Amino acid sequence: MNLSLDRKAITSALGKLKFRTQAFINGEFSPSSSGKTYAAMNPANGKKLAEVAACEPADVNRAAAAARKPLREPGNCLRPLHSPCKRVRERMSPCNYLRAASEE
Repeated sequence: MNLSLDRKAITSALGKLKFRTQAFINGEFSPSSSGKTYAAMNPANGKKLAEVAACEPADVNRAAAAARKPLREPGNCLRPLHSPCKRVRERMSPCNYLRAASEE
């Protein structure tokens, strides 16, 4: 593989790049629910890079639901076992034990 940093080679390689322009939700690329897009611009030179899916609240809700789905499946190791308050109490109990022992 030739990894030269020749300006022509870089320009040629950049011209061959294909941008994914759809939203990646639930493991697949899909257009926004409205079908709307917006121009993604290169901040260095102001040139348009691609037309990208303009996601709306419906798309965000769809993505959030897809992200939550595995957490609800039984046996998932990432599934929260306790409420955040209960986890804090459990982590604080060794501190409370040590504090009480030091006061004796």
